[in-house]
Amino acid sequence: SQQVDWISKFCGRVEEKTGKTPWAYIPTYLLKNMDASSITKYPLWLANYNSSDRDNPPSSHSWPKLTAWQ
Repeated sequence: SQQVDWISKFCGRVEEKTGKTPWAYIPTYLLKNMDASSITKYPLWLANYNSSDRDNPPSSHSWPKLTAWQ
C-alpha cells in the first residue's frame, strides 16, 4: 500500500505541475502483489522482460489494458 500511495502522490504532483497525465511504470513482480485499483486512472507501462509473446501479453492486473509493455 505504501508503493501505491507513493505512485498516487507522485503522479498527482506531476499532473498538477505539468497538466499532463503521467504513466505508471511498474514491474510485474510488484504489480501482482499490490492493489493498484486506486491508481488505474494513470496509464500502465508494464515492465516485464520475461515475456515477448505479442499475442499473449502479461496481465495488467487492476488495469483494463496495458498502455505500454517493456
